[in-house]
Amino acid sequence: MSENGSNSTDFHNLCNDKGPTLVLINITKEKKLGGFTPLDWKDEGGFVSDESLQTFIFSLNLNKKYDLTDKEFNAVKFEFDNGPNFGNGDIIVYKNMKEGKSYANDKCSFLMDSNLELIGEKGEVQNFDIKEIEVYKVIY
Repeated sequence: MSENGSNSTDFHNLCNDKGPTLVLINITKEKKLGGFTPLDWKDEGGFVSDESLQTFIFSLNLNKKYDLTDKEFNAVKFEFDNGPNFGNGDIIVYKNMKEGKSYANDKCSFLMDSNLELIGEKGEVQNFDIKEIEVYKVIY
């Protein structure tokens, strides 16, 4: 983000149609989280499922990986006005790429127990400020 632009337009210009990606998000609470998807990022299309069940999110601080629980669930959300979004609100990065939110409830694709372990706090919704985002193309 600090090298290649800090808004959703920059993200989509650089990351759309590039294949599998790993997204690392460093938030101001000294937490590191992110996600992986084998899907191509797109400008639009809304929620997209991952039939391969390879999409996941993670917390580096907690050393935990959260798998997609069902191939019918929303793995990612494609929106031009947002950055990388995983699940149905599990990780949301807003247009300015400086703020985000994480949900944990029964509608989510990864965090379904109303426990926001992802950023180390309890509750259903947690807003966070973003220090840096890095996106890597994954070749396997």
